Amino acid sequence: MGTPTLPAAPARALRPIHSAALLEGPAGVALHLHGSDGAMTQVPLTLAALREIAALAGAAVTSQAAQDRLPGL
Repeated sequence: MGTPTLPAAPARALRPIHSAALLEGPAGVALHLHGSDGAMTQVPLTLAALREIAALAGAAVTSQAAQDRLPGL
């Protein structure tokens, strides 16, 4: 028998984001998303999520640096 899988959570549309901030509190790190309509959404982040965000940001910087070095692009 395989590992049971959980049903996927339904996708939910987010409001347009005006700004975002990473804040650390007693419960850990959370991403605070502020909508252009004044609404705020808090997304708690695990250490694994923070590592993934850092890896994606690093990959984006590396990719941009590589494109900057290519002539004619």
